[in-house]
Amino acid sequence: MRLQAGFALMLAAGSLPASAQMPSPPRDSTPACTQDPNRRAFDFWVGKWEVTGRGGQSAGSSVVERISDGCGLLESWTSAGGNTGKSLSTYNPYLRRWQQYWVGGGGDVTEFRESDWRDGSLSFIARGPHPADRRRMTFTRLPDGRVRQHGERSADEGRTWTTEYDLTYRPRAAP
Repeated sequence: MRLQAGFALMLAAGSLPASAQMPSPPRDSTPACTQDPNRRAFDFWVGKWEVTGRGGQSAGSSVVERISDGCGLLESWTSAGGNTGKSLSTYNPYLRRWQQYWVGGGGDVTEFRESDWRDGSLSFIARGPHPADRRRMTFTRLPDGRVRQHGERSADEGRTWTTEYDLTYRPRAAP
């Protein structure tokens, strides 16, 4: 109790050391990432989604949210079979491209270190354990607010591609 009273007295008298005083609030408290159009370009994926595969069958659900003051996107995925995974996507200003790191509940990991914007779609590229292996994952905003995620694999350094999955993200209906 005495310590609290002494601290309150020092505070009132203005005799606290500079290191213990509260810093002044920043002039512009808007995080820099919310102002950078490069970091906002993938915001069309933010939301709560029901995900379907080809033919409209349920593939799972996903929640994608902005994190770290808008500097990254965190996806929480649950497949129709109950498997889970998370991805962290962010714009890397030093490399001037988007990157994504995926980890599945079973321990599989994919690092999409390369990306490319083309005709409004964002494609991520990951290199596999063998020099010729590639994975490409392309996100496209559809006119009605849905998002298409098209996954492909190449065994010949990207000369030819085979579809692994083709998913459609639909906004989840409010409860």
